[in-house]
Amino acid sequence: MEIVGYISVVFIVFLMILFAYGFYKMYKGGRLIVSSVEGTSWKGIIEAVIKVVEKKFREKEIIDIPLPDEKKKKEITRKSLKSFYYLDENQINYLLPQIKDEKISLTRIETNESNSSNISIKAAPLPLEANTENNNSKQRKQIYEVKETGVVKMYQEIEAHFFNSAEIKFGLEDIPREKIYYGVELFKEKCNELKVFGYEISEEEQKNHIEKHLSKNMERAVQRISKTTGYIALQIDTELTEKGDTMYELTYDHPLNEFLFNDSDKPMKFKLLCIKSNVTQNGMAILKKNRKFNVTAIGKITGWDSDNRILEIVPIAIY
Repeated sequence: MEIVGYISVVFIVFLMILFAYGFYKMYKGGRLIVSSVEGTSWKGIIEAVIKVVEKKFREKEIIDIPLPDEKKKKEITRKSLKSFYYLDENQINYLLPQIKDEKISLTRIETNESNSSNISIKAAPLPLEANTENNNSKQRKQIYEVKETGVVKMYQEIEAHFFNSAEIKFGLEDIPREKIYYGVELFKEKCNELKVFGYEISEEEQKNHIEKHLSKNMERAVQRISKTTGYIALQIDTELTEKGDTMYELTYDHPLNEFLFNDSDKPMKFKLLCIKSNVTQNGMAILKKNRKFNVTAIGKITGWDSDNRILEIVPIAIY
């Protein structure tokens, strides 16, 4: 009897060591504090495990889309040479004076023989003329003009101001895929480890759990985007739609739509509203209907269409 008792004690100790080892393997790195286990029953252990799994999964959710997205900012700002497809000169003319004052400079002097001592100044929008005359009609004409700056150079000054300030948002057109799918894989890994304890979460249950969380967090991300205002920089694959005689629309289906699991859910889109007359010669060759093309766009968010889940943007430049 003593031998049997001894064997029983050894067997129980062996089971305890085996259990402790399996428990350590599952939650190494301090993922679960033993005191969090609710009771010593298998049910209590499983419930504690599921809580930890869900906690870790929540840590990897799309809670916020990071702004600014430094990776996306680097991708856009490193482009030094640009082929412009669209430039809105009206917006550029409104924005540039808010960034800097254009200087009036002497650009040309015209001189004629003159004995005049009378001075007259003529003010006109462009050019500004200062004339000096005498009685014998000799004159010296100095013509001042506002320094001419091409629309491309003007835009580049505006873009540089945006990129060096916090007045523009980056990364709204993208999702942190690695972050999302890391959370999914972590959840699946932990479900698989539960098999050590004889408890199995079916593929269907895992699928439902993942879809529920992804769908919920997709909605959080949409809400975040819908409340974004100001200026935005995008890198998108888009296609063109003609709207009447004067407008084009460029549309972009957001990758968050990957996490729509119900047919009744509406997809989210970005819509760029473009005036045809602002399309450049290069743009006429590139921006064509019934085909997709990749562009970088800098523009102003003008509104959120909540019924159709569309973020509306008026571009300043597309290249």
